[in-house]
Amino acid sequence: MPKILVSDLFGTLIPDSIIGANYLYGDINAYKDINEICNDKDYHAYLMKKLCLQCANDLKKFLNNGNKLIIVSDLSSHELNLTFIYEEIIEKILKYCNKNFTLYMVTKGGAASFDQEKLKSHITEEYNEYGIHHIIFDGYKIGLLDQKKDIFKVIKEKFNLEEYELYSVGNDYADIPMLVSCMELGGKSSLLNYNLYFNECLLKTTLEDEIHDKIYKESLILGEKEILKHYPNFSQLDDDKIFEIKKKYIYLGKRRTTSEYDQWYKNTKEKLYQDVREGKLSLDDLIKENIMFDLCQIALNHNLQKKTFIENNLDEIDMYSTFRDYYNKVLSIDSKKEDKKKAPVKSLKP
Repeated sequence: MPKILVSDLFGTLIPDSIIGANYLYGDINAYKDINEICNDKDYHAYLMKKLCLQCANDLKKFLNNGNKLIIVSDLSSHELNLTFIYEEIIEKILKYCNKNFTLYMVTKGGAASFDQEKLKSHITEEYNEYGIHHIIFDGYKIGLLDQKKDIFKVIKEKFNLEEYELYSVGNDYADIPMLVSCMELGGKSSLLNYNLYFNECLLKTTLEDEIHDKIYKESLILGEKEILKHYPNFSQLDDDKIFEIKKKYIYLGKRRTTSEYDQWYKNTKEKLYQDVREGKLSLDDLIKENIMFDLCQIALNHNLQKKTFIENNLDEIDMYSTFRDYYNKVLSIDSKKEDKKKAPVKSLKP
């Protein structure tokens, strides 16, 4: 069955920092800091070419199998303009890829606040399709969205989803509402984190620290399950009632005696260490799960109204290190033939 992939651009299809690009595609025999890279125009251009070529190689495989790609990027959250994104990235990927895909940009206020005066010479046509404002920018079709998750309004109108497998991928808490919308339509969502390759802070963590964090976060999820068991309409309650219920249930230590919580903590810790020793769990898995949980918690607080972690299906999201890693482990697999038991470790399922 063909696939539809809805993907963020920066930090997802390509690294969102030149340091990340240098780590993945640069000169392995010479360390360069950000100033050295930016001051060396030839080397900077070389890295941009390499990251676009790498992305295009993966996309060629994906698109050659009759799949669809929809790129959704937030123009308002980057200190870049549409001309740069098109000329320095999209056009270069198209050059290598020789395939068309669709680009949608999120701008503050959607089309209403899009600065068309600066781009007048590039825009040859404007029209509405599937309830979304579109422009033809240097001959290329671009849709303008209010929010990333609005892309699924287009997808529901444009495609018969019974004929496609739906996927969505992003890298930031701001992408999570888009990932949730994908899952609500029966799709699979994932996060990428290029920092897993070069962030020194992640290399300094210990197994003990990551297991402690996982247990704490699992206690929060168990608290949510307890809440939903007693209050199935939890998300529809008023704020004061929600706060009152959370105080009672959300931490195991708040709703059990100290000895009961200590025993649960001890048993859970022993089980996790046993999983590590048997090769069922790794430090890498734990780091990814804890990063995912933190991003999802931020999204819950800022973007996903009052629904709980469980109600938003956030425990169904998994994480990969690069787009190539994600392509090899998810997109290249025929889900009908794949044994679901071999899927990557899921986040936070106590």
